[in-house]
Amino acid sequence: MKTIGELVKKLDMISGIKRVAERCRKKQELLLVGERHIRGSCIRIPCSGAVVEICLGGPDGKILHLQPEIPLTIGEEKQWPTYWLVDMARMTSGHGSFLRLKPKQNLVLGRHSSEQTALFDYSTRISSRHLMILHEGESLQLSDLASNGGTCLRLLPDPPPSLCLATWHQRQRQRLAELFFEGMAVPDDGSIIQPLAAPVAMERLQRAHAVLRTAFLPVNCCPASSTPDPQESSAKGESRAVVSASDHDTDADEEDVAGDTGTAAASPLIHLPVDTLPIVVGDLHAKVDNLLTLLITGGVLAALENGAATLVFLGDAVHPDEVGQYAEMQGSMLIMDIILTLMAHFPGKVLYLRGNHDGFSEEIHKGSVSQGRVWQRVLTETRGKAYRVAMKAFYQDLPYMVVHPHLVATHAAPPVIKISLELLADMRQHPQLIHQVSWNRMHQPRWPSGYREKDIKNLRNVLELGKDVPFVVGHTPMDHEHTAWLHAGEMAHHHIVYSGTLDRVGWLVCLSGGVIHMECPVVHQPGMVV
Repeated sequence: MKTIGELVKKLDMISGIKRVAERCRKKQELLLVGERHIRGSCIRIPCSGAVVEICLGGPDGKILHLQPEIPLTIGEEKQWPTYWLVDMARMTSGHGSFLRLKPKQNLVLGRHSSEQTALFDYSTRISSRHLMILHEGESLQLSDLASNGGTCLRLLPDPPPSLCLATWHQRQRQRLAELFFEGMAVPDDGSIIQPLAAPVAMERLQRAHAVLRTAFLPVNCCPASSTPDPQESSAKGESRAVVSASDHDTDADEEDVAGDTGTAAASPLIHLPVDTLPIVVGDLHAKVDNLLTLLITGGVLAALENGAATLVFLGDAVHPDEVGQYAEMQGSMLIMDIILTLMAHFPGKVLYLRGNHDGFSEEIHKGSVSQGRVWQRVLTETRGKAYRVAMKAFYQDLPYMVVHPHLVATHAAPPVIKISLELLADMRQHPQLIHQVSWNRMHQPRWPSGYREKDIKNLRNVLELGKDVPFVVGHTPMDHEHTAWLHAGEMAHHHIVYSGTLDRVGWLVCLSGGVIHMECPVVHQPGMVV
């Protein structure tokens, strides 16, 4: 909650910006070609499709680019494009540095925004409130707010490929296809991606499982135990009681798992290195285009190749959640092929936490469809029993919690029982604990046994984390319109991210100053076979 003083200060700031913008509007110039250096004045640029180069702080300052998305046409009415504000140098090196500006929106650039400072690496020569950009629809109005060094603007009707976002996205798409097909020919029909053949899928799963067991550091040295799968003993639906139902796998085939290295199970509690940048993805629920969009358009693939980031999936990548699609499992199969490919190609840089839908139990369902059993049947029929058994073993080895100096995350919730570090490190022995972190929800009137702020604080204390370290979960979207809820439930530094919405995909980047919510529209990949 902001104090009265903070609100008054913010209103004064907004009023000041409006006054400057109004003065600029009266003496604004129209930039059609060339470049201008402005300070305390305004330039208007038609939305013609050209790229606008912005240099904050003068000719030697911070370079950003305004790049239009492809304009859409609905009937005879032209829709003005949304613009991307991009730091191309950082974007191509794997930092995913962009903001989006829609028609009739405005954006003030400057160090007043900790998010912008982190995204674009602003230096002290950038003013607190440096430049205001107003998207008027037909034109862009750029007003320098009497900044240090002013602002240089340049129009690029035909930008070089190195500055063209669409060209870079195409290169990222091709790079992902190379990783996915790994030496195989890309399909002649132009598909970027399609489900792998059964033998290739098995090899990819085995490699990813081996990486899972060896590439991540447990929080402490407590040995992980090999026990019956507690996730397959979760309660029916989303009941609050823990039951002892088995997964009804009567084949007794656990000992025949292909690719079992005989090594100890992976730790259920993973510690990420201090020097990595966590990128957190919420429930995808078989939305393949969402995953491809954040990898390609959002720059996450480049971040993995750069080696500076670790991609953390919060589970539930499988099982569609759209009415009428609950039993459709082809998207689930393909999205797991992609995730396993990333895990295999980037050891220690892609982590998948187990969610309540990651398994074959008949109790995993949507509506009247037992998605766990349908998933088991589809994998067996499509790729054979050995693959299904190997996938079960992979599920059983997945961790449930990840810790980093700037993050602690689970699929669903913090524990609500008394815990210790030793208990967390040995949670495979405690089905009740696993049920809580995989199935529970935030306390609400319709969920009275849900977790509260004290449970989050207790988890941070046990893990010896500061009170400002973000706690992040998926599992519980607050509505179907948004992709993230920061400080959810009025709990400080408690965030929910959901990456399975139909038209947008969102994710969180965890920095020392908190989290940044990234979001972009879902791009359908042409020719993709699902």
